Amino acid sequence: MKLLRAAPLQVRYTIVGLWNTFVGFGLFTMFIYVLPVSRYLLALMLATVFAGMNAYLTQRIYVWQSSATIKKEASKFFTVYITQSVANVILLYLLVNYLNLNPLWTQYVIATVLIVLTYLSHKYWTFKVS
Repeated sequence: MKLLRAAPLQVRYTIVGLWNTFVGFGLFTMFIYVLPVSRYLLALMLATVFAGMNAYLTQRIYVWQSSATIKKEASKFFTVYITQSVANVILLYLLVNYLNLNPLWTQYVIATVLIVLTYLSHKYWTFKVS
């Protein structure tokens, strides 16, 4: 972990982001198998909540190395997290249903744009790194 903490900011953000993606997909998969199949949206919501908590803690500790108070910082983090999640769903729905774009490739493009915007939001607002 010392090696990760010493890496450049963008490298730490990428590594932690990959880890958080793995955790989110893993939790979603686990909840899909634990809950009835018809509850896939509940599985997604539960996975999102737990993955969000994991994302906050790992970003706070390893990416931004923050020592600020958790209460204010966490509310900012989850504001960005929820906004990003809602924007993702809306954009994917609109682009697939109204422009007939391929959902898989469209999601890759949306995710790339949102990753950059989320990084900037966290850097200049949530964790406020100069």
